Amino acid sequence: MMKYLAVVLALAALSQAAGIPMNIRNLRPRSELFPRAPVPPGPGHFVVTEPAKPVDMRGFCGQRKVDSSRIVGGEQAVPHEFPWQVAVTIDGSSFCGGTLISDEWVMTAAHCADGAGQFTLLLGAHDRTVAEPSQLTIETTAHSTHPNWNPSTLANDIALIRLPEPITFTREISPLCMSPVSEPNHVGDTLLVSGWGKTADGAFQPISPTLNKVTAPAISTAECAATYGDIITDNIICIDTTGGHGSCNGDSGGPLSYDNNGVYNQVGIVSFGSSAGCTRGLPAGFTPRTSNMKFLAVVLALAVFAQAAEVPKIFPRGDLFPRAQVPQGPGYFTPTKVAHTIDTRGFCGQSKVASSRIVGGEEAVPHEFPWQVSVLIDGSGFCGGSLISPDWVLTAAHCADGAGRFTITLGDHDRTVNEPSQVTVSSTTYTVHPGWNSATLADDLALIRLNQPVTLSPEIQPICLAPATESTHVGDTLLVSGWGKTADGVLQGISDVLMKVTAPGITTAECAATYGDIITDNILCIDTTGGKGSCNGDSGGPLSFVNGGVYNQVGIVSFGARAGCAEGFPAGFTRISSYTQWISDTTGLII
Repeated sequence: MMKYLAVVLALAALSQAAGIPMNIRNLRPRSELFPRAPVPPGPGHFVVTEPAKPVDMRGFCGQRKVDSSRIVGGEQAVPHEFPWQVAVTIDGSSFCGGTLISDEWVMTAAHCADGAGQFTLLLGAHDRTVAEPSQLTIETTAHSTHPNWNPSTLANDIALIRLPEPITFTREISPLCMSPVSEPNHVGDTLLVSGWGKTADGAFQPISPTLNKVTAPAISTAECAATYGDIITDNIICIDTTGGHGSCNGDSGGPLSYDNNGVYNQVGIVSFGSSAGCTRGLPAGFTPRTSNMKFLAVVLALAVFAQAAEVPKIFPRGDLFPRAQVPQGPGYFTPTKVAHTIDTRGFCGQSKVASSRIVGGEEAVPHEFPWQVSVLIDGSGFCGGSLISPDWVLTAAHCADGAGRFTITLGDHDRTVNEPSQVTVSSTTYTVHPGWNSATLADDLALIRLNQPVTLSPEIQPICLAPATESTHVGDTLLVSGWGKTADGVLQGISDVLMKVTAPGITTAECAATYGDIITDNILCIDTTGGKGSCNGDSGGPLSFVNGGVYNQVGIVSFGARAGCAEGFPAGFTRISSYTQWISDTTGLII
């Protein structure tokens, strides 16, 4: 599933300048999800074999129980104005929207449900942070994604979640009507989007506590394809978000509706928007229900259509929104062997202060790890990285792939404070390992070249890299550091201060017992028993081994169990010793 999860970060103008074809370069799903690799469907996934019993919602669905009065550029909805709106939390860590379409079914986006193990559905809510009397919370695992769902192109981005038992409708909980097969294309019509998604761009912008709404006109397939290329077909509805009015991260799976004389019909499902940002005025895309009637009819057999294994295992540790696999951004380069060499031996890896959350860890002493850098990707994705020379930062490929611009902060401890030691630099020049595979997370490393060499100081120093002859470190105590989440939870933010945790290295076989044959000798795993390890936002940061007081980087934070950071499953790292030649050839660094 990682194909759809890699973000398309190159803007249209830059992509064309770089010779990038018009395809999916600008798409980004609108979910508030951390990237996750392709895995078998969760235990609740089912394949449709025959239609369910007919359910007739006509004459009852789509009617608001209250009068009307941020989604981006919109306004807060009147409480319970849209009683069909559902908040969907996936495996306790990801957030999407959904629509109640009957007393047993919720509809959402496939990219929200694909590979999920557990859904927590919140119905009858307006403010998610308040225990309202009208709220109903339901846990379920049963779901089905469209059989032709394509995570590479986001085609057929639709899924259905089955409730454990029928619910009772109330003033605040009632279904939305489904568009008939004969529904018009709505070009020029005013359509309505609702959701709890972000109300502004920004890596640290949270999703909204209250339900928001916005209206925008539908545009033609040709107008939408002018931005996104030939992945835009008649099976996608697009709206004009000029002025920054539209959906944003966290709205995925929610409804796009049309007010038909006071009765709301759902005409689309929030699917994607431009990776340039929610407020940039580029079209937003929705999966139309009319093109998925057969799938819905087979699963639901609603009257309106009468005419017609194991829990997923891994996801990267970046704090990134899902991004589709795309050609590289304009600053990407293919490395050739460098003519000069850089020798940091003898002074790299030396902490300038004495040692005193990452999950289950503790706050680092300020500037204890002077090689640690924070990496902001295109203003919205957050990862870690390590300074390996005055010119180069090492990070994960899944952080850098497709990026346009990096904002790198060095010499930092508390991200929220402008410390005297801080240096912030921007860069657009980077390369990912040629073997990088977003489907398996193989060869998950990248190099970012700084625009000019940074001046080293007690708070800014390079880390040493493990040589090709480095031991496997099985049983050794290893150290992870980063600003990632300190606990699981979709609303849990990344840490303000740099955290650290230690854990022992484990064998390839022990790690493969959890994750299967994607675990090779090029991956180093640690035992996170007791909930001690890396979490979302730590991706790209260093895994280190202290050798006689000198820190050697032996791994790069890559992935962990999508069951949760604190669940005790192994955490995976790209093994540095397997890639010393590539790093040396690219940077000139003597390792």
